[in-house]
Amino acid sequence: MARAALHWSLDQAATAVGVSRRTILRLENSQRDIQISKVAAIRRGYEAAGLRFIDCGYDVGGVVPPSLRVPPPA
Repeated sequence: MARAALHWSLDQAATAVGVSRRTILRLENSQRDIQISKVAAIRRGYEAAGLRFIDCGYDVGGVVPPSLRVPPPA
């Protein structure tokens, strides 16, 4: 879902975050044998591209694409 929200191909995501295509696929297929450091690298890469992960509340586990982000109130 996160990769799709960025409109990235598998190769684009792997290159942008610095992990293998296989690691991205394993994460997307909910395989549990992924190193925590690689999951963190993927998250950092997606966030650097402007994606925001929803970590709490009703929509936990969702993402907000960069085009839908609303700046915080001043």
